Amino acid sequence: MDYSYCRPEKARNLEESTTQFEKREKLSVLRIEQALILPVMHCPNLLFGNGGVVDAQNDYIQMSAIEGRIEGAYPVQNEPFEDKQVVYCGYLVNHWGHFLIEGIARLWYCLSDPKEVDWYVFTSDIGGETEAKANYLAFFQLLGIADKLKIINQPVRYRSVIIPERAYGYRHYYSEQYKEIFERVVANALTKKEQYTTSEKVFFSRSRFQKARKYEAGLDMLDDYFKRNGYEIIYPEQLSLEEMICKIRSAKWCASESGSTPHNMLFAADGQKLIVIERQSVINHVQSEIDKLKALDVIYIDGHFTVYPVPAGGGPFFLAYNDLFRQFTKDMNYCDPDSRFTSEAYIRKCVKQYMKAYRKDFGELLGLENWQISYIGAIYEAYVDSCKVLRPYLSGERPYRLGQCFNLHFIGHLLRRRK
Repeated sequence: MDYSYCRPEKARNLEESTTQFEKREKLSVLRIEQALILPVMHCPNLLFGNGGVVDAQNDYIQMSAIEGRIEGAYPVQNEPFEDKQVVYCGYLVNHWGHFLIEGIARLWYCLSDPKEVDWYVFTSDIGGETEAKANYLAFFQLLGIADKLKIINQPVRYRSVIIPERAYGYRHYYSEQYKEIFERVVANALTKKEQYTTSEKVFFSRSRFQKARKYEAGLDMLDDYFKRNGYEIIYPEQLSLEEMICKIRSAKWCASESGSTPHNMLFAADGQKLIVIERQSVINHVQSEIDKLKALDVIYIDGHFTVYPVPAGGGPFFLAYNDLFRQFTKDMNYCDPDSRFTSEAYIRKCVKQYMKAYRKDFGELLGLENWQISYIGAIYEAYVDSCKVLRPYLSGERPYRLGQCFNLHFIGHLLRRRK
């Protein structure tokens, strides 16, 4: 891992991020007779909600939970019974990053093709979707279990429920079985490799993802930068899973903005090269763990400005061609982005976009949450560094939107400069 293009506190956090993340050699399995599978019922103190498996005595099976995400039962009456032996696979969350981490972590059980299993049962939200679609369905097809897939949105009691231990435990452990799930999917995808064009260098762009276009300033700068340096610009949400896997496996270099997008390197070969453009001062533990379990050769770049602390997944974010990014370019003999992306006009445009998105979600509140306190040093470090460029806009000396020109604070600054 190369953290030399990160701010010092951020680099320290990245270095320490996987100290407790270890390989688990053996995974356990529970078999519960007459067990009830509960779809997810949302509650405010959990990321997803209550759900999991309850035994015949209505005792909750803790191995069906994911701490802080899905756990705990809720009252059920007159649930249907099905005379089937099924594997409880967990919550089929409609978020690709969480799907790769929590969603498929019990599927190692299918790798030996156990004949006694009638269905692999996932849950959705109460009353939610009961069909897998798009690349979610493609994943199950490539794994070879699509014909035995069942998604339930109401509680169902089964004759027998098999609960495999998760092969990946966020911030705790991973196992070889977890990697084997992806290797099965990759092996089947690569049989179609000749159908797709591939490149030695690929950049995963978010510039065509609708929410990202509003909440991530600077996306066009990243596209321009990597295109100028010989990378094929790909848009993961527009590719089939097969094509994305083939492009990843054929590349010598992959690059991505931080977040859940580089989680797709779970489909990479061990040891592949990856560049991550960090979009905020708080680290993404999941990506650090993927780097470790896949033994990736990774360069991290703090290619962003920080104004406010924001939630890790929601933003807004301000991607920027700053001094750290410039140093990486020099060391790699790469080309700078087009000069318009380093101009004052472009920075002002990004400030305006960032501030508009922030105020839409937070108003005048500080977007700081309890879990971010441990990163307060890195947040402040990034803020101070960002102020070297952004201070005139943040202090009101220089307007980033037209209405500010009529603000008394700005007029006062202007008069003082003319004295």
